[in-house]
Amino acid sequence: MNFIYKFPRWLRWILLPFVSVISWWLIHLVGEIFAKVFIFLSKPGGWSENFFIYLVNPGIAGYCAVHIAMIFAPKNKKYIGYIFGFIWIALAGAAGFLSMMTGQWPTVLGSICTIVGCAIAINDPPPEEESQTLSDY
Repeated sequence: MNFIYKFPRWLRWILLPFVSVISWWLIHLVGEIFAKVFIFLSKPGGWSENFFIYLVNPGIAGYCAVHIAMIFAPKNKKYIGYIFGFIWIALAGAAGFLSMMTGQWPTVLGSICTIVGCAIAINDPPPEEESQTLSDY
């Protein structure tokens, strides 16, 4: 995290939404790859790929999307957590509602897990940074 603190504050404010979306996408990508490798290496009849796709990946991705936004925020990390948590919870709720209306019930479970991951991240804010001087920019 020390390299994040070396960015100028104005740049960190601009990067907040992009970092949140990219982290969500990367967690999903890496999680799916990990799930496929884990299923391949485990004994038959054990784990299902659906466990990772609909439970683990969405929850971890929601947590990371909110937590990374809080880490990138130069100040007011808790408020940023609330804002980005609300945005991701609203998106997951809308996706869950759309999934219910189209009859795709497994993806509703993924939306619920995303909401739970975001709620956990909101309650786990990183510590505020120490004050910086103008020479640190």
